[in-house]
Amino acid sequence: MSKSGVKKAFTLIELMIVLAVIAILAIVLIPRAGAARTEAKVIGVSTNVNAVRSFLEVRTGARFINNATELGGAINTAFTGDDALKNPLDNSAKAVIVRQSGEASPGDVAGSVVVIVNGSQYELYGVDNTGSKIGNSVIIKK
Repeated sequence: MSKSGVKKAFTLIELMIVLAVIAILAIVLIPRAGAARTEAKVIGVSTNVNAVRSFLEVRTGARFINNATELGGAINTAFTGDDALKNPLDNSAKAVIVRQSGEASPGDVAGSVVVIVNGSQYELYGVDNTGSKIGNSVIIKK
């Protein structure tokens, strides 16, 4: 028979052990979650590169644009509304940078797709959070 009035409860040591295990798990898992989040953003840059590359490949078959300002306008017109490209690293609308070959590169382009108009070809690539190029491609006028 059990004694009446006796309540079962956790001891202080058991509670401390549970808290220690939770703290250790948090220390291990939180940095990995941040790395996974950054990796997902870099994949978003790669997706933007693929979208712009597809647009340029179709565009070069129809009419090659060899002026950076005009090409930038065409890209902005094509990617508007729900199709608008966003910079996945800072969630800004500055997702595509178009410039002529020989122009100075803009300062902070992390997360952007860079398109360089060079004569009868386009060079395009994305820039990840470390400043490295992703998905470097060259599209030549057909």
